[in-house]
Amino acid sequence: MYSERVQSYIDKNPFAKLADVITFILREDIVSLAYPPGDKLNVSTIAKELGVSRSPVVEAVNSLSELGFVTKSDATNGFYVSPLSIDELLRLYSVRSAIEGEAAYRCAKYADEATVKELESLARKFEFALKSRDPIAVKSVDLPFHHTIISACRNEFIEMTYDRFYPILRRYQWFCSERLKNTVNNPWCDEIVYQHIFIVDAIKSHNPNLARSAMQEHISACINYALNPSLSFELSD
Repeated sequence: MYSERVQSYIDKNPFAKLADVITFILREDIVSLAYPPGDKLNVSTIAKELGVSRSPVVEAVNSLSELGFVTKSDATNGFYVSPLSIDELLRLYSVRSAIEGEAAYRCAKYADEATVKELESLARKFEFALKSRDPIAVKSVDLPFHHTIISACRNEFIEMTYDRFYPILRRYQWFCSERLKNTVNNPWCDEIVYQHIFIVDAIKSHNPNLARSAMQEHISACINYALNPSLSFELSD
């Protein structure tokens, strides 16, 4: 009998392949740090907890390995959650800056009134969440804000590329916010609290170049936040 988590996903996606369901569940657990970096994934234990056989779990773990979330140790013949690294983070944010800068540029050209209103709402919620030092609220509105801009840029290739690394981006965001949520004098909150609003203002005024520069400035500030000493010792080089 499937676990409640598996059955809930199947109820919403009745034609989904079981291995894909397990892949989604495990990926979400890795992203949210339920399985932290370096944690061993015991296939038999996972299969028992999810109420499935070992085969779809093995298939799911292999899929996650191809996506970079899991590594396999030849020495122990086991699967482990892949580490987080400063180098990967910098490479990820470099690509993110290029892609989201272009998306913001295009969004400023094509965004309709409904998109602008949605972005304004998310930007205000982001401002409130940061001022409240509420990491859960920040996570609930930060990436949706960015994803709205991606969706409104009218370039399917930008969307395809962004969707490919979006789960990895979510994992780093979750890690950083969890590690710094109790940090005294958190520099992130003060530096970027109004940056989403600046991006929206540029988009609303249909100023593509300003939207691009505002977005890239924001992502640069996010990199500085992620490199805070409070985080670096937790990351594997």
